[in-house]
Amino acid sequence: MKKRLVAFILLCCTGFSLMACSNKHTTVASYVKNKQKTGNKKKSYDKGLSNLKYNSKPEKGSWTLDEIDIASSHRFNSAEDFWISYKGIKYQLPTSISLFQDWSSNEINEIVRPGQYLIGASLKREGYESVSIVPYNDTTEDLKVADCKIAGLTIRQPLSSAKTIEVSLPCGITLGSTYDDVIKAYGEATVNIASINYPNSKIITYRVDLYTYVRIGFSNNLVTFFDIRNMN
Repeated sequence: MKKRLVAFILLCCTGFSLMACSNKHTTVASYVKNKQKTGNKKKSYDKGLSNLKYNSKPEKGSWTLDEIDIASSHRFNSAEDFWISYKGIKYQLPTSISLFQDWSSNEINEIVRPGQYLIGASLKREGYESVSIVPYNDTTEDLKVADCKIAGLTIRQPLSSAKTIEVSLPCGITLGSTYDDVIKAYGEATVNIASINYPNSKIITYRVDLYTYVRIGFSNNLVTFFDIRNMN
């Protein structure tokens, strides 16, 4: 009798043990299965975030819509658009200073270091409006202003001046051109500044970057100065 009781107890313990192991296996399998589902869901979610981030990030060198609207609204879209006309001949900036060979300058023998510019130099000629230039040394040696290229120039005319002007911007814009002439030729400017103290004066700028731009000043809607530079 005692042997049967002991055997029965052992049988029950073995059964409970097997059930526990079975339940534990089921629990572990369920956990792993659920973990796999959760992991897959997370992976899919991360992939979605990655795509969203990729789609929202502009490609290198791309433009925003506002920038496209600004850039396409005027004719100065690249450095190649920055040139002047002298005596009816087109000169791409930077250009040789030799085109002003009949002009004189107090800075003609100034030294310009390699890769540098000289601000404030001017050219003069009897009977002509003076021209401020930006000599540019694009070599690896020191150069005199006389041997540099012109990377920019500025012309200003006193309102009472009647001197000859033979330099113009693209489309024939020069001193005395009207504001409407400029907008018709170039489109709306990237920067338009009106003077608070002088309501009849304004300055507009067509810009590609910090060193490549055209700036035009007006008084009573007539061009009184222009400044063009391509120092790249």
